[in-house]
Amino acid sequence: MKYRNLGKYGLKLSEISLGTMYYGSYIKEDQAIKCLDEGVNHRLNVISYE
Repeated sequence: MKYRNLGKYGLKLSEISLGTMYYGSYIKEDQAIKCLDEGVNHRLNVISYE
């Protein structure tokens, strides 16, 4: 996973994020958990909920 620095504080964000807008309405809970687990396994650290 590639990361980018955010601002002057040393916060490193992954270049790829996981959008979760449809979790709960179109994606069932068990499938959503699998997606989140996969993101964490790939060292993803940006999750958007809007």
